[in-house]
Amino acid sequence: LMLPNFSLIEKAKAAELKKMTQFVMIQTVSRMRIISENCGINFDEKYSEDLIEVLSGLNVDVGEARRNIDLNYKADKFRFGDECKKDSLKALKFFNDYYKNTIKEMRALIK
Repeated sequence: LMLPNFSLIEKAKAAELKKMTQFVMIQTVSRMRIISENCGINFDEKYSEDLIEVLSGLNVDVGEARRNIDLNYKADKFRFGDECKKDSLKALKFFNDYYKNTIKEMRALIK
């Protein structure tokens, strides 16, 4: 009977979680930027810069992360258009809160 190597399984789970978190955070920054632009609010590039900084601390390819942020923004911008919708500011607050909590947790991982 061969038992699975749990340390390899845990590493695979951690790697997958890291990828998923990276994807969700890139989506979050993209949507925050689009909502801000659509509603006439200045988007602070610090959101993107802080995300790149944290991702680099997690050994993510920074060039690829920047490209993904740009590609995701362009795709979302095309999909969502230029309209400031009724619930946009509520969504922006949600994304901002999610971003701040998640970036804090990600920073804790690299300390």
